[in-house]
Amino acid sequence: MAHLVESMMYVGKTPWHGLGTPIPEDKKISVREAIIAAKLDWQVELRRIFTEMPEGITNTGILDHFAVCRTSDNAFLGIVGSDYTPLQNEHALEWFQPFLDANEATLETAGSLKGGRQVWALARIRDGNMDVNKIDPVAHTTP
Repeated sequence: MAHLVESMMYVGKTPWHGLGTPIPEDKKISVREAIIAAKLDWQVELRRIFTEMPEGITNTGILDHFAVCRTSDNAFLGIVGSDYTPLQNEHALEWFQPFLDANEATLETAGSLKGGRQVWALARIRDGNMDVNKIDPVAHTTP
């Protein structure tokens, strides 16, 4: 999977693949700081898609589909329908901030895969461990 990592940040121990921007474990990091450290401080926009047309025929574009492009470098991220509304990275992660402010969670890692086509963030809830079922712990404490 390391070959799919475009950018990322992590707190504490270096990941097995050695990629990303390290953040010390004792540093309290905000959503905005994590976005910058993970190099996710970019926007996307929808752009009309045009096809090659025979000479003399006006190209009005494909009306019901759009290209999703990163504005910082014009990277093409995908094609979506006309009812799609892009969610910018900053807005996608902002819901974490109240939990960080209340010291109820910490951001552990964030980044992008596949040239920006997938973005992720992972937070650790501070109030202990939780099991999805008996054999699937969400987090555990090492003795």
